[in-house]
Amino acid sequence: MREDLAGLLKKIQKTMIYSKTDLNGVILELSSAFCKISGYSKKELIGKKHSILKHPDMQDSNFAKLWKSIKEKRPYRILFKNIAKNGKIFYLDSLIIPIFNEKNEVCAYASFAYDLSKFFSLNEELMESKKKIEQMNEHFEQMMLYYQKNLYEKKMSIKEELSSNFKNSEESLKKIQKESLDLSIKEVLSNLAHQWRQPLSELGLLLFKMKQDLKDEQKFEENYEECKKTLKKMSAHIDEFISSSRSFQRSFSLMEALQEAQNISFERLQNQGVQIHLSSKKDYKILGDEKDLVRVFFNLFMNSVDAYGKKKHKDIFVSLSEFGKNYVKITVRDRAGGILFLDKVFQPFWTTKYPVQGAGLDLFFSKQLIENMQGQIKVSNDKKGACFNIYLRQDKEETK
Repeated sequence: MREDLAGLLKKIQKTMIYSKTDLNGVILELSSAFCKISGYSKKELIGKKHSILKHPDMQDSNFAKLWKSIKEKRPYRILFKNIAKNGKIFYLDSLIIPIFNEKNEVCAYASFAYDLSKFFSLNEELMESKKKIEQMNEHFEQMMLYYQKNLYEKKMSIKEELSSNFKNSEESLKKIQKESLDLSIKEVLSNLAHQWRQPLSELGLLLFKMKQDLKDEQKFEENYEECKKTLKKMSAHIDEFISSSRSFQRSFSLMEALQEAQNISFERLQNQGVQIHLSSKKDYKILGDEKDLVRVFFNLFMNSVDAYGKKKHKDIFVSLSEFGKNYVKITVRDRAGGILFLDKVFQPFWTTKYPVQGAGLDLFFSKQLIENMQGQIKVSNDKKGACFNIYLRQDKEETK
């Protein structure tokens, strides 16, 4: 029996992080795995106390509990934070077991440990990511408040200028409209930043909670990498909106533009329980600026979301069809009850929202973008809600 136990102990010593100390904590034996993780050789450690590896963060109270337990001949489990020979920090989940002689007296202590360094490394990276996300959220919040204040002041200024100069020359009116258009672009960016702030915060919370449910280390790392990819993609959307340049009269896929608009507005639509239903026999190639059409779709989707409010069933219906020989008709409609004062829908600064929800430029801005692509946008009410019809030129040569 003793020979079997001795053989088992030798196998354990070769494969596990193992050490044996005398009653004063002086190292008598240790495994190759222990030397590997600590960076010390057996010659450097044998005869020394474990305190040679102790990290300053380890409090004396932890060791007091340890010594109390093992002196009472009871095993004790403890998490050690250690410093390797090269200065690298490593963590050991250790079980300290008293060893008895033939007189049933404690003559030494054995330690069997599991390396948790990778877990703590991932946890520190999670905390750093959480900190960065909180900083991003704070930045977005400050940026949003700045733009809201700045946009509201400029809105009132431009509104007064529009009122006083409406009857002036056509050149003066175009100048004011251009200022309104530039202002609306900034408002879209501000709203976009506000839309991403919540999913960023949710992802940060998810990353923080993941460490509490760690069971499969490989799965944990895979999920963690997916979260980082999502953050990178969301950040890329913001950069794309800010830095994108205009390129008019290019051929692009209508389906791809619609899909991109759904991707951008995904979080808002999901949180509000809004479903988008698409009806089309085929894809169409459109002449114009794809990014401008994406923004128009985004504005229309958000307009419907706001109109639905707290209603239970929220659906947006999009249909695509040919119109005449050279145009495509895009219909976006909802069942939110319709729009009052249809003749004012595309006027600048006309809105049914509170000032903090919008400056009333989204639909005005959308009309300008569609007309810049030599198209038209019209609005009407049906029995259940609002209906926007957009007419854009089709790229017949690309279709062929």
